[in-house]
Amino acid sequence: MSDQILDVDLLAFETGSKTQRAAVVDGVMRSLRTGFVFTAHDLSESMLDETYEMLAEFFGLGVEEKESLVVPGSHGQVGYTGLLVETAASSDVPDFKEMLNWNAELAEGHPLRRRYPHLYNTPVFGDDFVAGMSTVLTSFHERVLAVQRRFLRIIAVGLGAHEEFFDDLTADGPTLTRAIRYPAMSDAPSGEHIWAGEHGDINLITALPRATARGLQVQTDDGWIDAAPPDGHVIINTLRQPRCQRRPGPGRRSPLGRTVLSSSIVDATLTVGELHHRTDASALRRHRSCRCARSGALRNQPCGRRSQGSITRC
Repeated sequence: MSDQILDVDLLAFETGSKTQRAAVVDGVMRSLRTGFVFTAHDLSESMLDETYEMLAEFFGLGVEEKESLVVPGSHGQVGYTGLLVETAASSDVPDFKEMLNWNAELAEGHPLRRRYPHLYNTPVFGDDFVAGMSTVLTSFHERVLAVQRRFLRIIAVGLGAHEEFFDDLTADGPTLTRAIRYPAMSDAPSGEHIWAGEHGDINLITALPRATARGLQVQTDDGWIDAAPPDGHVIINTLRQPRCQRRPGPGRRSPLGRTVLSSSIVDATLTVGELHHRTDASALRRHRSCRCARSGALRNQPCGRRSQGSITRC
């Protein structure tokens, strides 16, 4: 098989020897030819357990209670999204799933929130139905985001950039956490439906810490393969790499995923993904990135640094 999803260890990159760090970088860049990689992490299993138990309790509520968290005009960026609402661009049939979406709230006066209000919504939670939900889900959001930003340091090194290249480019970037419940397919209105149609994520990096059952598949040159990480691993999907990247690796094409029924699954499935975008106000334009790469600035220093809410670019 020419394309494989490899598993690496984030902590080995952060605390290992030079040889171990290099091995992690190499594994990540080879695996990201699929757009996906599995990584060991230090997220607390008890924290994940509590989060998933609370989400299962929420999705077990009645339709009326869940629909009270629908936020009109949010386009699925915050609040509850019901069954058969979202449709993949590649399909004419709605996905058979329901979702709860949330983010970390920026201050009302933050310049990014003023300029892009549709990306920085006020999160809504079901604390009236599931006590303590907002606290647990907000903590989950922050911890998974930290893993994503740490993992971007591996990718930066793999691209020949300074390890901290993405740090300021993602500070305060819009980040959406999306809990998805896929009901038992026996309840689907017709045989045309699947859990999630073929699609490519449009954000910089996505982390999937856990699913209660298999279902995610990734398209490779050899066809669709299951994305089934070892226990204790997060699935990472990243797409938006600089176009001036010349060697084979991430960014050469947009990887596609879908979520389909595994023959061993008879009940509903729950998964959570966190989608992290770059900070638009601090993003380098592609032509600027290419010039930086040629000049060596990417290798020698972070490309942006924060100064009173603004960014000084290299």
